[in-house]
Amino acid sequence: MIKRVLATSFNSIISRFFITAANFFIVFFVSKNLGLVQLGNYGIVFFFFIFFASASSMSLYLFFGKEIARYNKKTREELNIMSEFVSVSLLGILLTIILPVLFSLFYNKIDISLLILSSAAGYFHGVERNLGGILLGQERMHLESFGTFISFLFVVIPMVMFENYFYSIEKIFILRIFAFLVAIFIKLWFLREHFVNLRLSFKLKLFKESKYYLFLGMSGLVLREIDILILSFFVDKSLLGAYFLALRIYYAFGLLAEVVSSGLTPFISRFYIEKENGGFKKFNKYMLAVFMFFAFVFSVSLLLSRNLIVEAFSVEFLSDAGKYLFYFSFILFFRFFSFSTGIILTAADAQRIRFNIIFIASLMLIFFNIVLGSQFKITGVIISRAIIELFVFVFFGYFVKKISKRYNINRNK
Repeated sequence: MIKRVLATSFNSIISRFFITAANFFIVFFVSKNLGLVQLGNYGIVFFFFIFFASASSMSLYLFFGKEIARYNKKTREELNIMSEFVSVSLLGILLTIILPVLFSLFYNKIDISLLILSSAAGYFHGVERNLGGILLGQERMHLESFGTFISFLFVVIPMVMFENYFYSIEKIFILRIFAFLVAIFIKLWFLREHFVNLRLSFKLKLFKESKYYLFLGMSGLVLREIDILILSFFVDKSLLGAYFLALRIYYAFGLLAEVVSSGLTPFISRFYIEKENGGFKKFNKYMLAVFMFFAFVFSVSLLLSRNLIVEAFSVEFLSDAGKYLFYFSFILFFRFFSFSTGIILTAADAQRIRFNIIFIASLMLIFFNIVLGSQFKITGVIISRAIIELFVFVFFGYFVKKISKRYNINRNK
């Protein structure tokens, strides 16, 4: 059991490392070659890219991972899940066409061409992520990490070899679309036998449960990226670029918690329905202690290394981005730990509770960002984020404790 947990966690980390490395390489490339203003422009486009990825895929990565883990190969239940994947992917095409047009009517900070390209890239990234969720549920994360590694190479190698060609954000996103398509074909090849005898209904049969993954994904998107969109109305793009860089570094330091917790989803889910021996409460207690330790270590590491990291991108960002990361290093502890409690809620079929907390938090963040951001600009947005991360930390912990107590009562009956 421990070997399987470690293998899945390790390959999850490797997979997410290459995804994050590709994103960071592009941020580095833009900051070095296109300048501060274009990095701010890229930050706005990146928001829409992530938005389209979440919307078109319904953010079902963890849903597919949890559900596939519960059923044997070639059963009716597994075929229903695979059919659901195809239905969601087809629906995503429609959203990819409609949403950029709608956004262009209300938001003019970037060109319509960038909206269209971010939409297409987001769609293919969403399909790739959902395929990764299926591989996660099957405990075949080594194949997922291989696919993301190849995608990483298809982004980095052309940009290094033909640096002068990628002088615009448009060309960078065209390259990303191609890289995502390569990763999709690789994952489909590994999963090809699961699509044999698949009956398509074009109905979202599992939407009653999976809808909360969509709602959670969209609310989570707000929590992660809405700062950039709101700040684009209050600050110029050069300051926006510095904040975008600080935010990406902040998220990178929380990456270990995010990836490992996602990788543990199938195991916690099996403990919860008692398909694995060892105890739901015992496993979670040990996991939470480990996460708390690393939350402290990574927070201190960010505090001490923030200036060196920013300098690696551009000295021009140091005075602003370094200051933002000082505050982010204290907030990181709560965010890091919340990943572990959040994934327990997901694995214990409490996705609705997790969604409710994140949804309320996202609404609060929008409100505080608008109020404080309009008055204090980036400082106000950082204060808003600190309030929200603490809110999520407290309520995730409260409901995990409640679920653990209920689990013990049910077992003792």
